[in-house]
Amino acid sequence: MMEEIIKFLGLENNVGQNAVMLDKSLFRLLESKKPECTVYAIDGGSATIIDGATWCISKLKVGVVSYKNGKRLSEKVEGFMLGISKNKNKLSSKLQPHIEGFRLESGKSSMEDLENASRSILEWLKLRQLVLQANKGDIILRDGAFSSDDAYEKSLINGVIELCKQKGIHLVGICKTSRASTPGGRPLIGMLNEFSSKEFHDKKWIYDEGGTAIAKLHEKSDFCFRIESSHVNLLPNALSHICYYSTDPEFIGYPYPLLKADKIARVRDFEKNNDNRKAKMLAKSLGNQFMEFDERATLVHDMLDKRAYR
Repeated sequence: MMEEIIKFLGLENNVGQNAVMLDKSLFRLLESKKPECTVYAIDGGSATIIDGATWCISKLKVGVVSYKNGKRLSEKVEGFMLGISKNKNKLSSKLQPHIEGFRLESGKSSMEDLENASRSILEWLKLRQLVLQANKGDIILRDGAFSSDDAYEKSLINGVIELCKQKGIHLVGICKTSRASTPGGRPLIGMLNEFSSKEFHDKKWIYDEGGTAIAKLHEKSDFCFRIESSHVNLLPNALSHICYYSTDPEFIGYPYPLLKADKIARVRDFEKNNDNRKAKMLAKSLGNQFMEFDERATLVHDMLDKRAYR
C-alpha cells in the first residue's frame, strides 16, 4: 500500500535529484558575531476557548522579548479576547481590549480564518510599536514571512517595512516551514539540506538565489530556514548576529529569542480550560444558559479524542 503511494509521488526517483546541480557560488558562509545592538523577537498565539458552532470565543496573545549582550532585557505578553458570530453566513467580530489600528477586512470564509487573521494583524500592530521605540541598528525577529492575502494587512506590513528602512532597524522574518520547490519538484529546503551536508559540513551559511534567502544558523543544526528581510543587502551581517543567539541546545540553530517569544505567546491547555469555565460561569451569572448547550454542537470529536488516550 505505502509502496504504491511512494511510486505515485515519484519519490523513488527523487533521491539526490538536482542536488548536485546547485551553484556553490550562491552560498556564503556565516560566522557568529556578538551583536552590540538590542535584539527583539515577537510572536503570537491563539486558541479557540469555546466553540458554539455559530459563534466562538478565542484567546489571542502577542509576546515580545528583548536581549542585549546575550542577556534578556525584557519580556512582555499581552492577551486579548475575540468574539466571532456567524449570522446568515456573515461573520462579525469584536476584539477586547481594543487596540488602535485594529480592523478586519470582510469576506473571511470561516471563524478559523478570522481568528488567524486577527492574531497576525495584532502581531504587525505590535511590531509597528516596537519599531517606533527601537534604536537605529537594532534587530527585530519575527516568526514568519512578510506577506498576506488581506489588503489591510498588506498595507500594514508595507508600512512597518518602510518604517524600518527609515529608522535603520533590521526586521528579519524566519519561516519555520517552506513549500518552495525546485523545477524538478523537490522542496528547495530539502535539496539545500542534502547539498550542504556534503559541501558545507559543519558550516553556517546563507543561500541566496534571486531574492530567495535560506540560511543555516548553526553548524550542528539539522535545519535551515527561509529568511525575509527589510534590508536584503545587509542580511548576511544581520544573520551573523542572529547566529550568536542560535546556540541553545533546546532547539539548536533556531534563534532563542524567537523560541522564548513563542513560549510566552502560546495559549496553553490549562489557559483554555480556565477561560472556558470562566466564560460559562459569567454567562450564567448574567442569566444566560446557552453557552454550554451550544458548545455541545462541536464537542463530540474532542471528547472521543480524549477518551482514546486515557
